[in-house]
Amino acid sequence: MTTPEPTLTPQMSSPRAIAPESPPYVLHLYNAIDNNDWKTVKNFIDERPGNIRATISPFGDTLLHVATNKGKRDIVEKLVELLLPMDLERTEGSGETALIRAACLGTTPKIAEFMVTKNPNVLRIPNPFGDSPVVVACNFGHKAMLDYLKSMTPDDEFNPDFSTHGIQLLTSAIEVGFFDVALDLVQKFPRLSTCKNHKNQIPLQNLVKIPSAFPSGTELVFWKRWIYACLPVETSRTLTRRRGDIEMEVQGPVNRESMIKVALDRFPAYAWDVLKYLVPWLKDLHDLKLKHTHVLRLHTCTCQSMSILSQQQLGDLGFEGSIADAAWNGVVEFFTEWEKYYPDILDIKDTTSNREIFSIATLGRQNKVLSLIFDADGNVTRPLAVSNEDSNGDSMLHLAAALPPSFKLDRSSGAALQMQRELQWFKEVEIIVQPSLRDKTNKQQKTPRILFTEQHKALKDEGEKWMKDTATSCSVVAALIATIMFAAAFTIPGGNTTSGTPIFLTNVDFTVFIIADAFSLFSSSTSVLMFLGILTSRYREDDFLRSLPTKLIIGLSTLFFSIATMMVSFGATLVLMLKTKIAWVLIPIILFASIPVTMFALLQFPLLVEIFHSTFGPSILRRPKKQPCGLRLLWKEMNNFLNQRKAK
Repeated sequence: MTTPEPTLTPQMSSPRAIAPESPPYVLHLYNAIDNNDWKTVKNFIDERPGNIRATISPFGDTLLHVATNKGKRDIVEKLVELLLPMDLERTEGSGETALIRAACLGTTPKIAEFMVTKNPNVLRIPNPFGDSPVVVACNFGHKAMLDYLKSMTPDDEFNPDFSTHGIQLLTSAIEVGFFDVALDLVQKFPRLSTCKNHKNQIPLQNLVKIPSAFPSGTELVFWKRWIYACLPVETSRTLTRRRGDIEMEVQGPVNRESMIKVALDRFPAYAWDVLKYLVPWLKDLHDLKLKHTHVLRLHTCTCQSMSILSQQQLGDLGFEGSIADAAWNGVVEFFTEWEKYYPDILDIKDTTSNREIFSIATLGRQNKVLSLIFDADGNVTRPLAVSNEDSNGDSMLHLAAALPPSFKLDRSSGAALQMQRELQWFKEVEIIVQPSLRDKTNKQQKTPRILFTEQHKALKDEGEKWMKDTATSCSVVAALIATIMFAAAFTIPGGNTTSGTPIFLTNVDFTVFIIADAFSLFSSSTSVLMFLGILTSRYREDDFLRSLPTKLIIGLSTLFFSIATMMVSFGATLVLMLKTKIAWVLIPIILFASIPVTMFALLQFPLLVEIFHSTFGPSILRRPKKQPCGLRLLWKEMNNFLNQRKAK
């Protein structure tokens, strides 16, 4: 007859219940584990053989559970040595093994290694929610633990023919952002691409809901875009892992004759590897490009696996929903890849709203997806797609007139720029659609322009207030500078002669002073006039498109120039008065005079650049540039000539 294992404290009916006060000897064990006091723990075990398996908490935790929770590696190692392999499979209390606890907490993978070495079967025991340890580690975002557990878990655990843990891990890896793990799974088991998870969704649906994972969803400044394009990403390595290294190369016979050539070929990549660790932001940029590479390869593998399915099978998997999500989130890579297998994918409608891809992209303000409507010559390739109406009778122009969600508007700074962006969208779509749709009413008997006015009334009022507040604040500063510079012109340093000629007229520093003073006065006066023009504007809707932003650009630019020249004028005056007595005065004057100019540039220059780019930058829809006919013919003739030379 088997002797029952001792239980030191009563079990709780629910893990969320408040734990009763633990007995003193249990607290003593907790303190011993906290302090890595193995002697005290060993004495407790020696008192009775069954104590090593006893539960010492109201939640059914054993010594191994508690030591794992606290990440005590040495105590876990010694406890595992004393326990039987079957003891590691215990799931009493909370229903979790000690390995599940280690996966949840993301403690050092060495703790998990002790348990897996003792009993590899613990890798297959799930938690009460049906998640295996490797899935749990992925859910909590513990990459090191995930890599180890995945390398030790048998492949049949991820095979969709035998288990659901593969699709669970794939879904979790996509949601958490471990796209290298997801790519490895899809490469090993392509059928995972067509499996549905517990949310009744395929991996593709989860992938297109993360637009930031794709290059099109990542916005970089121009100089970072250049560096991003030059960064090398190793593509010769396989992502098929064998013992936990996601970047492990495929081993094969060594060709010693080509070792030098291989080393020279890989030298640039190795140089980048060293450089990215010396420059932190460069490493972040490299990691971003590596993530994009994994995502694009994952998407390609998914498309290849799903391309063999029939239209009915794709419909059963919810493929139309993935198309709508990709259009709404602006994942342009989705359509460029799927066009290789389904050329008519851009003509598919969302059956729920009866909207085409371009209508959904318009409503979501996704210019990159909408730009796919143009061919290589900049012409609209699908005129029917821009002329259809949805179930509410709204055309594409009605959708462009609707107010998008706030997180879409927040891409622009300030209500005035948001209003300008909305007007630009409306004007661009107005050019695309047929002329007959520009004044056509929907089921609510509203034309696109009326709908735009109604939907954007509050935004227009906010833009007007933002413009007036900005103009008022800046005009006060500009008027003050104009007043000071006007007075400085008649109180010149050094005074005048009896004939009224400035004493320092022939001095170079005086020339700098008077020129800077004049420039500051003229530019500040211009700035005041521009801001007055903003304050007295009628604030019509179309004024936010060009008129008001242009006035604000001129006003801010001249205000910045007036501040800079004012500092130059003041510095020239000090140098003129003190240079003969204090020769080193020039250096501190230049340093301190540059402080207000620098502060204004840091605070206002980004806004000025954004307004300029939004007003005079490229249009929202990127039409391919038409190549001049002469250059096109010349390029064609050159290709023909080269092809003839190759044939000879």
